[in-house]
Amino acid sequence: MSAVLTNLLKGVDGILLKDDRFNTTLVTFNFYLPINEKTLAETALLPFVLSSCCDEYKTSVLLNRHLCQLYGARLSASVSKTLDFLHIRFAISSINNEFAPGNENVVLKSAELLASLIFAPCVCNGEFLQKDLDREKRKCKERILSEINDKRSYARRRLIAEMFKGHPYGLSRYGEIEDVEKITTTSLFAAWERMLRESYVRIIVSSKDDCSEVFARAKAAFSAIERRNIPDVCVTGDFVPQKDKLIRENMDIVQGKIAMGFTSTIKGDAKTAFSLNVMCDLLGGGTYSKFFKNVREKLSLCYYCSANVSRHIGFMLVESGVEAENKELLKQQVLKELEAMQKGEFSDEDILSSKLSLTSALKSYYDSQSALDNWYAARLLKDDFISPDDLAQIINGITREQIIDAAKAVTLSTVYELMPSGETI
Repeated sequence: MSAVLTNLLKGVDGILLKDDRFNTTLVTFNFYLPINEKTLAETALLPFVLSSCCDEYKTSVLLNRHLCQLYGARLSASVSKTLDFLHIRFAISSINNEFAPGNENVVLKSAELLASLIFAPCVCNGEFLQKDLDREKRKCKERILSEINDKRSYARRRLIAEMFKGHPYGLSRYGEIEDVEKITTTSLFAAWERMLRESYVRIIVSSKDDCSEVFARAKAAFSAIERRNIPDVCVTGDFVPQKDKLIRENMDIVQGKIAMGFTSTIKGDAKTAFSLNVMCDLLGGGTYSKFFKNVREKLSLCYYCSANVSRHIGFMLVESGVEAENKELLKQQVLKELEAMQKGEFSDEDILSSKLSLTSALKSYYDSQSALDNWYAARLLKDDFISPDDLAQIINGITREQIIDAAKAVTLSTVYELMPSGETI
């Protein structure tokens, strides 16, 4: 497998992931816009409205019928946060041309359909259709409510919102329900125009063929647009973290949730900051981690206790499910285990287990076109454009001293507690 990054236009890059192992071709259009609280909700709703119909196929029935004519091509859209940007992704997967009758160019036709959804939506007089907007607003509100109903997800979201208040990272990827309610057909149209004109774009094609025509047509489509205010995706904003902040909340639940947010002075791309990931994995990753062996198994203080890290911003999150009477002991033990990491109280066998786990996970990216696509869609920082194999080499070269330094760079910032109703706060 090879990955070749090519600049097509200012603010528009193309990546060809050449791989002979797959019998399908995956084409994705990835748009990156700075997260803006005022326009977040309508921007996040865009991929779901755009992927449901277009000017040529005005209903989902007509669209799905055409996907069937493309030998079962699969269409999807999503929204996520990548670095300080809202990442809008449109994807279509089709069989390779060699498997189509008469060598029909089904890959190009699929890519053209994806382009039609993005560049020629179903609109009237500068507005999206009210029925399409109402349908997707309802679905979006259901997605937001589902995150609230998942109490682990809710605790995580509340912790991040409080800790990163005033920073794009603290905002939900969908916006808030009240913001979704305010979206109009006109504001959605403005968000669509802004996405085409002011976003950084990365077009990724995973195929055994060169697919040069797909890139050429994408270049022509963007050439017809007056592009401006394109963000520099290699730069992330500074953040002054909250300090010693405690948020407590009660709900009608059985199991309490604790989320602890830490900041790190080590942050950035994989080449300079991945020691933070290894340290975090040793602390709260697999069954070899300190949290699993000591906090969960030995002391039985919780149902689960795990840690993960957002390296680009220097943020480590510890999550735990706990009985109310154990919450203080749990928090104390988490800090005690971190202190042990800072003192180097872990074995070479622990390091080896962590490195084996992390590198094995990296190998799994090569098993899926979608996973590889997501990998390269997230490689925005200049020195982060590396393969999973390259990252595995970096991991294997990380030393004990680097892991200890990474632990020493971490400081507790914010704690969020979600406890059963009736528990004293």
